[in-house]
Amino acid sequence: MKKAKILAQIILAGCLLGYPAFLLSKNPTNMHHAIKCLADNAYHEARGEGPAGMQAVIEVTLNRVQSGKYKPYICSVVYQNKQFSWTNKPKNASRKPKNASRKPKKAPRSSQNLWEVPEYQYSLRVAQKALEGNLELMLDKDVIFYHNTKVHPIWNRKMQFRGKIGNHLFYSN
Repeated sequence: MKKAKILAQIILAGCLLGYPAFLLSKNPTNMHHAIKCLADNAYHEARGEGPAGMQAVIEVTLNRVQSGKYKPYICSVVYQNKQFSWTNKPKNASRKPKNASRKPKKAPRSSQNLWEVPEYQYSLRVAQKALEGNLELMLDKDVIFYHNTKVHPIWNRKMQFRGKIGNHLFYSN
């Protein structure tokens, strides 16, 4: 009962700040799923970027939800095909990689123990604050694109550069 009340308050706060309830979740019991989707995205896209980088990824995700150019739910935006690199399926996933016989240097963290990782805990707190409306926004609402400085996509030539945070460059139409 207490969890449902807290989730309902988060949705109400989000609505008061301009995030319509239907963008956040279909019902309060799914609000935790929206927070987790935002946190997962921030962690996987910007875990090495520090607090500002994680917040920027969360803001871009919410900006996309509100833009009308993407699906109207947070998790739908996060898992939309070819939008965020960590959700993309690897090319030729069925083929065995050339270095498959080598032992990996370090095993990747599984989603089961992510809850113990400090960066992930931080991303959860920022995601919740964003939906509660308790974040001072760094990006304008029209900033819905970004990429890592290590890549040079063709699409960014058509966009207006809006700034750099950590190793990410941010754009609007």
